[in-house]
Amino acid sequence: MNFLRRLHRLTESHPLTTACIVLLIYVGVFAAPVLIYGPIDITDATGRLPIEFLLQSLPGQSIVCLSLVLIVAFIGWLRACGLSSSLDRRGLKWSLWIGALPLLFVIMLAGSLLTNPPRENIGQIVTALLAFNLLVGLFEETLFRGVVFRGLFAHANARNAALISALAFGLFHLINLAAGQDVPLTLFQVANAAALGVLFCGVTLQSGNLWPAIILHMLWNSYAMLGQLSLETLDMPGLDGPQSITAVNYLLPVFLTLLGLLCINRWEQRKTPPSMPLSH
Repeated sequence: MNFLRRLHRLTESHPLTTACIVLLIYVGVFAAPVLIYGPIDITDATGRLPIEFLLQSLPGQSIVCLSLVLIVAFIGWLRACGLSSSLDRRGLKWSLWIGALPLLFVIMLAGSLLTNPPRENIGQIVTALLAFNLLVGLFEETLFRGVVFRGLFAHANARNAALISALAFGLFHLINLAAGQDVPLTLFQVANAAALGVLFCGVTLQSGNLWPAIILHMLWNSYAMLGQLSLETLDMPGLDGPQSITAVNYLLPVFLTLLGLLCINRWEQRKTPPSMPLSH
């Protein structure tokens, strides 16, 4: 117990160093297979990661996610990261209206797949996909909006901490190149993830808790994957090759970034007490 108390005081005194150490641990975890075995194309030359591969990695994702939560608990950051903090009901409304559209899309896509099953065991696939994305949301939000943003926020204002942690989150997705994902698609994924990182930081600040961002993250990924699953059932030319990315696609990351910055700005205004009127 004395050791844990000393450890908690140490991590509280050096939050940025702690965050960097935890981040480097998981960069190493994901980079280790590439360093050991080298890049392997699992996309079958399509440039897109197959959903089957992602679902097969569900047990591994569970282990990685559990290990991060245990580390966060071990260093005494469960509350500081927002995993066990109380919800700010006034700010929670941001999470509700931002998440309304992806939730609607997920319900529509899942309903379409279940009522017109394109393959066997589609119910199990949809369930596993949602579970996989919940684990991904829990892991990535805990690591980047919990640990990394928390470490940066101790040394910078909310906006700068959000932008830096979001950039780290985007660059983290470069690892998909080692799995054979198409370069333009990966670069768009980096930009989109970075933009989502800013938005998720804003949602976390507004709600005072990490779980709204985790759920929003899960909905966003599930919408994208269910959409991909739906497209794969259509007999359309070009769907079996790399996805075409144009400059128009980058309007989405720009919009998400601006929405995230607006969310952060509203949080700053809400948390800053009004100035006292000057006496005469």
